Parts: sequence; C-alpha cells; structure tokens
Amino acid sequence: MISIDVFVVLYRRKIAESETVQSLLLATTACTQLQLRVHLWDNSPEADAQAVILAPDWRYSWNGHNAPLSVAYNAMLLHAASPYVLVFDQDSRFEPDFLDALCAAMRAVPADMYVPRIAHQGRVISPCRLRWIKGAPLPGVTPGTLLPRCFTAMMSGLCISQRFLWSLGPAPFDERLRFYGIDTRLCRELNLRGGRAYVHRGTLDHDSALRDRRDPEHYVQRKIWLMRSWRHVFDRNRLERLSVHLYIAWTVLRLVSGPGRRRGARSILAEVYR
Repeated sequence: MISIDVFVVLYRRKIAESETVQSLLLATTACTQLQLRVHLWDNSPEADAQAVILAPDWRYSWNGHNAPLSVAYNAMLLHAASPYVLVFDQDSRFEPDFLDALCAAMRAVPADMYVPRIAHQGRVISPCRLRWIKGAPLPGVTPGTLLPRCFTAMMSGLCISQRFLWSLGPAPFDERLRFYGIDTRLCRELNLRGGRAYVHRGTLDHDSALRDRRDPEHYVQRKIWLMRSWRHVFDRNRLERLSVHLYIAWTVLRLVSGPGRRRGARSILAEVYR
C-alpha cells in the first residue's frame, strides 16, 4: 500500500463546503491502494467547529491570520510522514478514479513529481510549457509520459517527493511567495535539477481565478499579486531580473489601457513593488 500526505488550505470555507474535501472523501472510499493522511490548514477568521468529528487520519490546524500558502505548506510538511505529499486547492473537483490513476503511475514509473491534467471550462490549462514567464500549450504531452524540462504546472493535484522538496532547503516552498508563483517556482527548481515529472491519467476540474474577467477591479488585483510573484520566481541572474521589471511595466500598460479600468499605472506599480 502506498502512503501519501495530503495538504489542503481552506479560506472562508467550511470543511463540509470544500469541493476538494468532498472529492477526497469519495475517492478514499473507492481507492483501497492508498493510505492518505490529510492535513487541513484553515486560514479562515474563525475555526470550523465541525473539525472535531474528522477521522483520526485527518489533521486540522486553524491559523486565522490568512498565512501565505507557502508558509502553510511548509508547516504541514513538518508533520508529513509519507515519501510523497499531494497538494490541493480548496475548490478542486475530481472523480474517485483520480487516486487510482495516481497510484498506478507511482507503481509504474519513479518520478519526483506526478502531474494531473487540469481543465478550466473544458480546456486543459495544466501542465503547460513555460515560455519564459507565460505559460503556453504543451503539444504532444499525453498521460503516461514524462514532461520536458521546460514545463510548469498548477499546484493543485501535484504529488511531490519529499526527497526533492527537502533538497531545496529548510523551507522548500518559497515563503517570499504568498499565493501565486509557488507552483512555477517549484517546477523551475525541478527542471534546474534535472528532476522527473510524470503525467498520469487523472484529471481535475478547476476554476481559474486569473482567467475570470467579470469583475475588472478583482481581475486587476489578481494580476498585481501575480506580478509581485514574478520578481521572486524569475530571479536567477541580473538579466532575468531586469527582464522581469520590463515585463511588469508592459503588463501594467496593457492593464490600464483595457476597457473598464479605473486605476492608473503609477498606482498599480506602487502596489506591485510595495
């Protein structure tokens, strides 16, 4: 039997309301090949009273101060006992056979990272090719293949080797990153070290906030958080750092010239570099 520690961070959502928790409960009932230890980290202002009825192999921690995801992951990692950790967002939806697919991949091919396909509105958005800062489609990658070194992937659903994580240092998830960029930084580190990432046949349905433009103000705020992350994800040398600053400036100009935008470039840049 394969043992995995599962990390889920909650924010303003009860345990019973989390799509990920509901999917996990169904999947663990159906899958008998995996032993899961689930770690729930709650960033909500108030603790969830229903946590007391969780099963013994479900660990609940309430923070209440909306700690950065990287900090939460590192804290949960200290309590992880399995060779691999499986990270989910709170709102990921998957079928019970997701864990079977992961288990089959882990038995078949040794890898540092096992990657699912993530779909948003019916289109696969992860994994993808990292074309410098932006992600681009990755043609030819199908389940049952190793990813090329130029790949990146969204964090939700990633199954990562503890051995690889601890090779990055005492805080494997970069704590300069609050929300965005943690996954890209991790994939870049794996690529740099020549690690192996394997695509299994499991899929996730996930609502991508960065692709939601219905509220222009919220969209701009999410882009600000994303631009902040670029400064810490792409910082290997002076040329890369300079290029990031130029790309941020270009992105801000595009933001302020879009329809319905109310903020000026100076205001956005001040928040990015705060």
